[in-house]
Amino acid sequence: MRPVFLVGFPGTGKTTIGRMAAARCGLQFLDTDFLLEEEYGISEAELIKRNGEEFFRKAEQKILQDVILMEDVLVATGGGLPCYSDNMDIILDNCSVCIYLKNAPEILANRIINSYKDRPLQHHEDIYQYVADLLSEREKFYSRSQETIETVTRQSADDVVEIISHLTENY
Repeated sequence: MRPVFLVGFPGTGKTTIGRMAAARCGLQFLDTDFLLEEEYGISEAELIKRNGEEFFRKAEQKILQDVILMEDVLVATGGGLPCYSDNMDIILDNCSVCIYLKNAPEILANRIINSYKDRPLQHHEDIYQYVADLLSEREKFYSRSQETIETVTRQSADDVVEIISHLTENY
């Protein structure tokens, strides 16, 4: 099976839900953020700080080029990965299904603020406005996915995992 991709803004639960869904579907779970950290030995935030965003985005695209060649994987992308260069086209041309996990900007901002992970977005002064603006810009990329799951209306991660499980069976 070609890769299954989860896209969406940071804080939507791509990693948490992705791990659960991959286990339920018998797929290997990959997270492009973790793959980048493994490749460079530092966090995303530190990679951007040291080398700049352009370097970071090119490194992300290299990771993407590697994972599209894999079989039987569920891939959680970094929040910005689908929005740069032709990455969303690459995903859509090489996946079995791409699923957008969608949530409200205020919920996402709260999750980012309270995250254990050092996220680049945590360091903005008015994070609520920044998240709302950036999500609005990125929506045109995320919405190109074959499927969208509005996670704000779901009762639990298990509900979302169940939907993903059914979607992967049908593609």
